[in-house]
Amino acid sequence: MAGQKTTRLFRDARPLRELDARTRGGIEIASPWPGARGDGRRSGRSRVPGPTKGKVTGDTTIPEIDYTGEPAIDADGRLLIADRRTRALVAIDARADWNVLTSERLVAGRLPFLPKKREHACGISPVLLDGGHAVTLDGASVVLHRGADATLVEARGAPWIGGVGQLVHRTNDGLRAIALEPPHATYWEIKLARAPSQLAFAPQAHLLVLTAGAPDTLLHRFDLANGQPVAKITLPESTAPDLVVAEDGVVFVGVGAWVTAVDAEGGVRWRESGGGAPLALAAPDASVLLVGARDGARWRLRGHEVATGRLLWSHEDARFAGLPKIDGRGLAYLRQGDDLVAIDPKTGVAFPQRVALGESDWEFAFAGPGRIFVVRRSSSGTGFLVVE
Repeated sequence: MAGQKTTRLFRDARPLRELDARTRGGIEIASPWPGARGDGRRSGRSRVPGPTKGKVTGDTTIPEIDYTGEPAIDADGRLLIADRRTRALVAIDARADWNVLTSERLVAGRLPFLPKKREHACGISPVLLDGGHAVTLDGASVVLHRGADATLVEARGAPWIGGVGQLVHRTNDGLRAIALEPPHATYWEIKLARAPSQLAFAPQAHLLVLTAGAPDTLLHRFDLANGQPVAKITLPESTAPDLVVAEDGVVFVGVGAWVTAVDAEGGVRWRESGGGAPLALAAPDASVLLVGARDGARWRLRGHEVATGRLLWSHEDARFAGLPKIDGRGLAYLRQGDDLVAIDPKTGVAFPQRVALGESDWEFAFAGPGRIFVVRRSSSGTGFLVVE
Protein backbone atom coordinates (compact mmCIF):
# COMPACT_ATOMS: atom_id res chain seq x y z
CA MET A 1 0.00 0.00 0.00
CA ALA A 2 1.30 3.48 -0.82
CA GLY A 3 2.45 5.34 2.25
CA GLN A 4 3.73 2.34 4.24
CA LYS A 5 7.12 3.36 5.56
CA THR A 6 10.16 2.33 7.53
CA THR A 7 11.53 5.33 9.43
CA ARG A 8 15.19 4.88 10.34
CA LEU A 9 16.08 8.38 11.63
CA PHE A 10 13.85 11.00 13.24
CA ARG A 11 14.35 14.50 11.86
CA ASP A 12 12.85 17.88 12.68
CA ALA A 13 11.05 19.12 9.55
CA ARG A 14 11.66 22.82 10.25
CA PRO A 15 15.32 22.98 9.13
CA LEU A 16 14.41 21.05 6.00
CA ARG A 17 11.63 23.51 5.18
CA GLU A 18 13.99 26.45 5.62
CA LEU A 19 16.66 24.81 3.45
CA ASP A 20 14.10 23.92 0.80
CA ALA A 21 12.85 27.52 0.68
CA ARG A 22 16.39 28.94 0.40
CA THR A 23 17.44 26.56 -2.36
CA ARG A 24 14.25 26.12 -4.45
CA GLY A 25 14.15 22.44 -3.77
CA GLY A 26 17.78 21.75 -2.99
CA ILE A 27 19.80 23.18 -5.90
CA GLU A 28 23.07 25.10 -5.82
CA ILE A 29 21.54 28.59 -5.84
CA ALA A 30 24.81 30.27 -6.91
CA SER A 31 24.68 28.32 -10.18
CA PRO A 32 23.17 30.03 -13.25
CA TRP A 33 21.97 26.61 -14.42
CA PRO A 34 22.38 23.67 -11.99
CA GLY A 35 21.21 21.11 -14.56
CA ALA A 36 18.13 18.93 -15.14
CA ARG A 37 14.92 21.02 -14.99
CA GLY A 38 16.52 24.02 -13.26
CA ASP A 39 15.47 23.27 -9.68
CA GLY A 40 13.75 20.73 -7.48
CA ARG A 41 10.37 22.06 -8.63
CA ARG A 42 11.11 21.19 -12.30
CA SER A 43 10.18 24.80 -13.10
CA GLY A 44 12.89 25.37 -15.73
CA ARG A 45 13.77 28.75 -14.16
CA SER A 46 17.19 30.38 -13.85
CA ARG A 47 18.14 33.35 -11.66
CA VAL A 48 20.13 35.15 -14.41
CA PRO A 49 18.90 37.13 -17.45
CA GLY A 50 19.63 35.61 -20.84
CA PRO A 51 21.41 37.14 -23.86
CA THR A 52 20.00 40.25 -25.53
CA LYS A 53 22.23 40.64 -28.62
CA GLY A 54 21.65 37.21 -30.13
CA LYS A 55 25.28 37.02 -31.30
CA VAL A 56 27.93 34.32 -31.09
CA THR A 57 30.97 35.90 -29.43
CA GLY A 58 33.07 32.75 -29.15
CA ASP A 59 33.24 29.58 -31.28
CA THR A 60 35.87 26.93 -30.50
CA THR A 61 36.16 23.26 -31.42
CA ILE A 62 37.63 21.00 -28.74
CA PRO A 63 38.69 17.78 -30.52
CA GLU A 64 39.55 15.97 -27.28
CA ILE A 65 35.96 16.07 -25.97
CA ASP A 66 33.03 13.93 -27.16
CA TYR A 67 30.19 15.15 -24.97
CA THR A 68 27.13 13.21 -23.89
CA GLY A 69 24.10 14.05 -21.78
CA GLU A 70 23.00 17.48 -20.59
CA PRO A 71 25.13 20.33 -19.22
CA ALA A 72 25.19 22.24 -15.96
CA ILE A 73 26.92 25.52 -15.10
CA ASP A 74 28.76 25.77 -11.78
CA ALA A 75 28.98 28.77 -9.47
CA ASP A 76 32.24 29.85 -11.20
CA GLY A 77 30.48 30.03 -14.57
CA ARG A 78 32.07 26.87 -16.01
CA LEU A 79 30.11 24.46 -18.17
CA LEU A 80 30.13 20.89 -16.83
CA ILE A 81 29.44 18.08 -19.28
CA ALA A 82 30.19 14.35 -19.43
CA ASP A 83 32.85 13.19 -21.90
CA ARG A 84 32.48 9.78 -23.56
CA ARG A 85 36.22 9.28 -23.99
CA THR A 86 37.36 9.83 -20.42
CA ARG A 87 34.01 8.78 -18.89
CA ALA A 88 34.38 11.81 -16.63
CA LEU A 89 32.99 15.30 -16.27
CA VAL A 90 34.90 18.10 -17.97
CA ALA A 91 34.73 21.78 -17.04
CA ILE A 92 34.92 24.42 -19.80
CA ASP A 93 35.24 28.15 -19.05
CA ALA A 94 34.33 31.16 -21.19
CA ARG A 95 37.74 31.14 -22.91
CA ALA A 96 37.19 27.45 -23.90
CA ASP A 97 39.93 26.35 -21.51
CA TRP A 98 38.97 22.98 -20.10
CA ASN A 99 40.02 20.30 -17.66
CA VAL A 100 38.89 16.84 -16.56
CA LEU A 101 37.34 16.65 -13.09
CA THR A 102 38.61 13.73 -11.02
CA SER A 103 35.88 11.64 -9.42
CA GLU A 104 36.75 8.46 -7.51
CA ARG A 105 35.08 6.15 -5.02
CA LEU A 106 36.54 3.81 -2.41
CA VAL A 107 36.13 0.11 -3.21
CA ALA A 108 36.76 -2.67 -0.70
CA GLY A 109 39.55 -5.14 -1.48
CA ARG A 110 38.79 -8.71 -2.49
CA LEU A 111 39.88 -9.91 0.96
CA PRO A 112 38.87 -8.25 4.25
CA PHE A 113 42.48 -7.50 5.29
CA LEU A 114 43.36 -5.77 2.02
CA PRO A 115 43.18 -1.95 1.94
CA LYS A 116 40.46 -0.20 0.01
CA LYS A 117 41.36 1.14 -3.41
CA ARG A 118 40.15 4.20 -5.30
CA GLU A 119 38.20 3.62 -8.51
CA HIS A 120 36.88 6.04 -11.10
CA ALA A 121 33.12 6.74 -10.77
CA CYS A 122 31.06 9.15 -12.83
CA GLY A 123 27.83 9.32 -14.80
CA ILE A 124 26.26 11.85 -17.16
CA SER A 125 24.00 14.92 -16.95
CA PRO A 126 25.28 16.51 -13.71
CA VAL A 127 22.88 18.15 -11.29
CA LEU A 128 24.42 20.60 -8.80
CA LEU A 129 22.91 20.49 -5.30
CA ASP A 130 23.07 22.50 -2.12
CA GLY A 131 26.06 21.98 0.16
CA GLY A 132 28.57 21.44 -2.65
CA HIS A 133 27.10 18.09 -3.73
CA ALA A 134 26.41 16.91 -7.28
CA VAL A 135 24.64 13.91 -8.79
CA THR A 136 25.16 12.08 -12.09
CA LEU A 137 23.38 9.05 -13.54
CA ASP A 138 25.40 5.98 -14.52
CA GLY A 139 22.97 3.57 -16.18
CA ALA A 140 20.47 2.58 -13.51
CA SER A 141 22.80 3.73 -10.70
CA VAL A 142 23.21 7.18 -9.19
CA VAL A 143 26.64 8.66 -8.46
CA LEU A 144 26.95 11.14 -5.60
CA HIS A 145 29.85 13.60 -5.93
CA ARG A 146 31.53 16.01 -3.57
CA GLY A 147 34.81 17.37 -4.84
CA ALA A 148 36.92 14.44 -6.01
CA ASP A 149 35.05 11.92 -3.85
CA ALA A 150 32.19 9.84 -5.25
CA THR A 151 29.76 7.19 -4.02
CA LEU A 152 27.84 4.79 -6.25
CA VAL A 153 24.25 4.23 -5.14
CA GLU A 154 22.62 1.11 -6.57
CA ALA A 155 19.18 2.30 -7.69
CA ARG A 156 16.49 1.16 -10.10
CA GLY A 157 17.06 3.92 -12.64
CA ALA A 158 14.91 7.01 -13.11
CA PRO A 159 13.23 8.79 -11.51
CA TRP A 160 15.43 10.08 -8.71
CA ILE A 161 15.80 13.48 -7.09
CA GLY A 162 18.54 15.03 -4.97
CA GLY A 163 18.73 18.06 -2.72
CA VAL A 164 17.71 19.35 0.71
CA GLY A 165 20.47 17.16 2.12
CA GLN A 166 19.28 13.87 0.65
CA LEU A 167 18.83 11.66 -2.37
CA VAL A 168 15.48 9.97 -3.04
CA HIS A 169 15.76 7.01 -5.41
CA ARG A 170 13.78 4.01 -6.61
CA THR A 171 13.94 0.61 -4.93
CA ASN A 172 12.40 -2.70 -5.99
CA ASP A 173 9.10 -1.82 -4.34
CA GLY A 174 9.08 1.94 -3.75
CA LEU A 175 11.42 4.77 -2.73
CA ARG A 176 14.29 5.30 -0.31
CA ALA A 177 15.71 8.58 1.07
CA ILE A 178 19.40 8.59 2.02
CA ALA A 179 21.74 11.31 3.28
CA LEU A 180 23.98 13.06 0.77
CA GLU A 181 26.76 13.09 3.36
CA PRO A 182 28.74 9.88 3.98
CA PRO A 183 28.02 7.27 5.21
CA HIS A 184 24.69 8.00 3.41
CA ALA A 185 22.40 6.84 6.20
CA THR A 186 18.90 5.78 5.24
CA TYR A 187 16.28 8.26 6.48
CA TRP A 188 13.16 6.36 5.42
CA GLU A 189 11.69 3.94 2.90
CA ILE A 190 8.25 3.97 1.29
CA LYS A 191 6.51 1.04 -0.35
CA LEU A 192 4.42 1.92 -3.40
CA ALA A 193 1.81 -0.25 -5.11
CA ARG A 194 2.87 1.28 -8.45
CA ALA A 195 6.31 2.28 -9.69
CA PRO A 196 7.01 6.03 -9.53
CA SER A 197 6.91 7.94 -12.84
CA GLN A 198 8.15 11.38 -11.72
CA LEU A 199 9.45 13.01 -8.55
CA ALA A 200 9.69 16.64 -7.43
CA PHE A 201 10.28 18.66 -4.28
CA ALA A 202 7.46 21.00 -3.26
CA PRO A 203 7.58 23.90 -0.77
CA GLN A 204 7.37 22.94 2.91
CA ALA A 205 9.92 20.17 2.19
CA HIS A 206 7.35 17.87 0.60
CA LEU A 207 8.14 15.08 -1.84
CA LEU A 208 5.74 14.72 -4.77
CA VAL A 209 5.43 11.31 -6.41
CA LEU A 210 3.50 10.51 -9.57
CA THR A 211 2.56 6.85 -10.02
CA ALA A 212 0.71 5.72 -13.12
CA GLY A 213 -1.15 2.55 -13.96
CA ALA A 214 -4.37 1.96 -15.86
CA PRO A 215 -6.90 3.40 -15.51
CA ASP A 216 -5.56 6.41 -13.55
CA THR A 217 -2.61 8.29 -12.07
CA LEU A 218 -1.96 8.97 -8.39
CA LEU A 219 -0.26 12.14 -7.12
CA HIS A 220 1.21 11.48 -3.66
CA ARG A 221 2.57 14.15 -1.32
CA PHE A 222 4.94 12.97 1.46
CA ASP A 223 6.78 14.76 4.25
CA LEU A 224 10.43 14.73 3.22
CA ALA A 225 11.59 14.58 6.85
CA ASN A 226 10.04 11.23 7.67
CA GLY A 227 8.19 9.81 4.64
CA GLN A 228 4.76 10.32 6.22
CA PRO A 229 1.88 10.76 3.70
CA VAL A 230 0.41 14.27 3.56
CA ALA A 231 -2.10 14.14 0.71
CA LYS A 232 -3.11 12.06 -2.31
CA ILE A 233 -5.28 12.68 -5.35
CA THR A 234 -6.42 10.42 -8.18
CA LEU A 235 -6.29 11.83 -11.71
CA PRO A 236 -8.04 10.33 -14.75
CA GLU A 237 -5.93 8.57 -17.39
CA SER A 238 -2.40 7.26 -17.04
CA THR A 239 -0.49 8.19 -20.20
CA ALA A 240 2.98 9.77 -19.82
CA PRO A 241 2.42 11.78 -16.63
CA ASP A 242 4.64 14.80 -15.87
CA LEU A 243 4.60 17.70 -13.41
CA VAL A 244 5.86 21.18 -12.53
CA VAL A 245 5.57 22.78 -9.08
CA ALA A 246 4.98 26.45 -8.23
CA GLU A 247 6.40 28.21 -5.17
CA ASP A 248 2.95 28.40 -3.59
CA GLY A 249 2.80 24.59 -3.60
CA VAL A 250 0.40 24.20 -6.54
CA VAL A 251 1.32 21.24 -8.75
CA PHE A 252 0.61 21.22 -12.48
CA VAL A 253 0.16 17.67 -13.73
CA GLY A 254 -0.19 16.58 -17.34
CA VAL A 255 -1.75 13.16 -17.87
CA GLY A 256 -3.34 11.95 -21.09
CA ALA A 257 -5.75 14.55 -22.47
CA TRP A 258 -5.73 16.82 -19.39
CA VAL A 259 -3.57 19.31 -17.52
CA THR A 260 -4.64 19.75 -13.89
CA ALA A 261 -3.61 22.24 -11.20
CA VAL A 262 -3.63 20.63 -7.75
CA ASP A 263 -3.17 22.65 -4.54
CA ALA A 264 -1.14 21.63 -1.50
CA GLU A 265 -4.19 20.08 0.19
CA GLY A 266 -4.99 17.89 -2.81
CA GLY A 267 -7.82 20.04 -4.16
CA VAL A 268 -8.21 20.73 -7.90
CA ARG A 269 -7.73 24.41 -8.81
CA TRP A 270 -8.49 23.93 -12.50
CA ARG A 271 -8.40 21.31 -15.24
CA GLU A 272 -7.93 22.03 -18.95
CA SER A 273 -8.20 19.68 -21.92
CA GLY A 274 -5.57 19.42 -24.63
CA GLY A 275 -3.11 17.20 -22.81
CA GLY A 276 0.64 17.49 -22.98
CA ALA A 277 3.46 17.78 -20.46
CA PRO A 278 3.94 20.79 -18.18
CA LEU A 279 7.43 21.99 -19.11
CA ALA A 280 8.21 25.22 -17.24
CA LEU A 281 6.90 28.30 -15.45
CA ALA A 282 7.61 31.43 -17.49
CA ALA A 283 7.06 35.23 -17.19
CA PRO A 284 8.73 37.42 -14.52
CA ASP A 285 6.25 36.30 -11.86
CA ALA A 286 6.04 32.67 -13.06
CA SER A 287 2.44 33.33 -14.11
CA VAL A 288 2.54 31.36 -17.39
CA LEU A 289 2.67 27.57 -17.55
CA LEU A 290 4.35 26.25 -20.71
CA VAL A 291 2.86 22.97 -21.91
CA GLY A 292 4.23 20.81 -24.70
CA ALA A 293 2.38 18.17 -26.71
CA ARG A 294 4.98 15.88 -28.23
CA ASP A 295 4.96 15.15 -31.97
CA GLY A 296 7.91 12.86 -32.61
CA ALA A 297 11.06 14.63 -31.41
CA ARG A 298 9.44 18.08 -31.30
CA TRP A 299 6.85 19.95 -29.24
CA ARG A 300 3.64 21.74 -30.07
CA LEU A 301 3.94 24.44 -27.46
CA ARG A 302 1.27 26.50 -25.71
CA GLY A 303 0.96 28.86 -22.75
CA HIS A 304 -1.66 28.77 -19.97
CA GLU A 305 -2.43 31.31 -17.28
CA VAL A 306 -1.23 29.76 -14.02
CA ALA A 307 -4.04 31.18 -11.89
CA THR A 308 -6.97 30.01 -14.02
CA GLY A 309 -5.68 27.61 -16.68
CA ARG A 310 -6.90 29.97 -19.42
CA LEU A 311 -5.19 29.33 -22.77
CA LEU A 312 -3.07 32.34 -23.72
CA TRP A 313 -1.60 31.11 -27.02
CA SER A 314 -0.83 27.93 -28.92
CA HIS A 315 1.52 26.81 -31.71
CA GLU A 316 -0.25 24.08 -33.65
CA ASP A 317 2.82 23.07 -35.65
CA ALA A 318 5.54 21.07 -33.92
CA ARG A 319 8.39 23.52 -34.25
CA PHE A 320 10.22 23.37 -30.90
CA ALA A 321 12.73 20.79 -29.65
CA GLY A 322 14.25 20.14 -26.25
CA LEU A 323 13.05 21.59 -22.97
CA PRO A 324 12.59 25.35 -22.54
CA LYS A 325 14.87 27.19 -20.13
CA ILE A 326 13.49 30.33 -18.45
CA ASP A 327 15.84 33.24 -17.75
CA GLY A 328 15.71 35.69 -14.84
CA ARG A 329 13.35 37.98 -16.78
CA GLY A 330 10.91 35.14 -17.37
CA LEU A 331 11.66 34.72 -21.10
CA ALA A 332 11.69 31.19 -22.54
CA TYR A 333 14.77 30.08 -24.50
CA LEU A 334 14.56 26.92 -26.58
CA ARG A 335 15.37 25.33 -29.91
CA GLN A 336 13.17 26.22 -32.89
CA GLY A 337 14.27 24.28 -35.96
CA ASP A 338 18.04 24.73 -36.04
CA ASP A 339 18.00 28.04 -34.14
CA LEU A 340 18.17 29.12 -30.53
CA VAL A 341 15.30 31.54 -29.91
CA ALA A 342 13.68 33.42 -27.05
CA ILE A 343 9.90 33.73 -26.89
CA ASP A 344 7.60 36.08 -25.04
CA PRO A 345 5.65 33.81 -22.67
CA LYS A 346 2.63 36.13 -22.66
CA THR A 347 2.14 35.91 -26.43
CA GLY A 348 4.20 32.95 -27.64
CA VAL A 349 5.91 35.19 -30.22
CA ALA A 350 9.64 34.67 -30.81
CA PHE A 351 11.89 37.72 -30.61
CA PRO A 352 13.64 38.65 -33.88
CA GLN A 353 17.13 37.94 -32.48
CA ARG A 354 17.87 34.28 -33.08
CA VAL A 355 21.10 32.29 -33.26
CA ALA A 356 21.56 29.75 -36.06
CA LEU A 357 23.32 26.70 -34.58
CA GLY A 358 22.74 24.13 -37.32
CA GLU A 359 21.23 20.68 -37.66
CA SER A 360 23.67 18.85 -35.39
CA ASP A 361 22.98 17.86 -31.80
CA TRP A 362 23.51 20.74 -29.40
CA GLU A 363 22.68 21.67 -25.81
CA PHE A 364 22.69 25.04 -24.09
CA ALA A 365 22.62 26.51 -20.59
CA PHE A 366 22.60 29.96 -18.98
CA ALA A 367 26.20 30.75 -18.00
CA GLY A 368 25.78 34.12 -16.30
CA PRO A 369 24.02 37.45 -16.85
CA GLY A 370 23.50 37.97 -20.59
CA ARG A 371 25.39 34.82 -21.56
CA ILE A 372 24.61 31.29 -22.77
CA PHE A 373 27.07 28.46 -23.37
CA VAL A 374 26.36 25.95 -26.16
CA VAL A 375 27.97 22.57 -26.77
CA ARG A 376 27.54 21.27 -30.32
CA ARG A 377 28.47 17.88 -31.73
CA SER A 378 30.70 17.76 -34.82
CA SER A 379 32.82 15.23 -36.67
CA SER A 380 35.97 16.89 -35.32
CA GLY A 381 34.99 16.99 -31.67
CA THR A 382 32.79 19.21 -29.50
CA GLY A 383 32.00 22.74 -30.53
CA PHE A 384 31.86 25.25 -27.66
CA LEU A 385 30.04 28.53 -28.34
CA VAL A 386 29.38 31.64 -26.28
CA VAL A 387 26.14 33.51 -27.07
CA GLU A 388 25.52 37.03 -25.80
